[in-house]
Amino acid sequence: CHFTTGELDTLKLEKNIRSAHMTTPVDVYMMIAILVSVLSGLLIVLIGLCIAVFDIVVPFLPGMTLWLIICAAVILIPAGMFACFYYYPALEASGRKNKIEQDLPYAITYMQALSSTVTLYTIFRNVYDAADLYGEVSRECGLIVRDVELFGEDLLTAIENTVKVTPSENFRELLNDLALVYKSGGNLTNFFNAKSESYRDIIHT
Repeated sequence: CHFTTGELDTLKLEKNIRSAHMTTPVDVYMMIAILVSVLSGLLIVLIGLCIAVFDIVVPFLPGMTLWLIICAAVILIPAGMFACFYYYPALEASGRKNKIEQDLPYAITYMQALSSTVTLYTIFRNVYDAADLYGEVSRECGLIVRDVELFGEDLLTAIENTVKVTPSENFRELLNDLALVYKSGGNLTNFFNAKSESYRDIIHT
């Protein structure tokens, strides 16, 4: 399967938008980015025309004419606006990644406590309900809850969907491992005991 550079960029942007938990579809987001960039360029041209028509005196850099500055601004400012739109989802996703990985050790300890008495889906549901304690981890678990309860997906499919969009490598690894344990009928309590042990040093630092 071959993708052009533009298609790859759009796929990357779409993933970042979903990882940032932004609800705007990627095609709509791109249209907004292009529209704002074009309008900013038109606004600069309009300002330049007003300055020229009304002969407004503006202190420019030595050796630079009004139209040279306008031409530069028409290129650079819209390009800057588009770049801000393009990279904002990635920055937002990166911020979420850091928060997920800060809260994940505590969430795993909570999952460990639940694992001996409830099902895997109920564990995700309880973490989702404890958003005041587990923050962005709860929001990621909320994707699984949404896919199961609203979209009618089975638990494994819901887990796989979240694996594709979570910005946290550690949470992705946790979900992948959980899916394997769940499919093989392994012991969740033993799994979470091992995971909790590996995160214990992080919690106490």
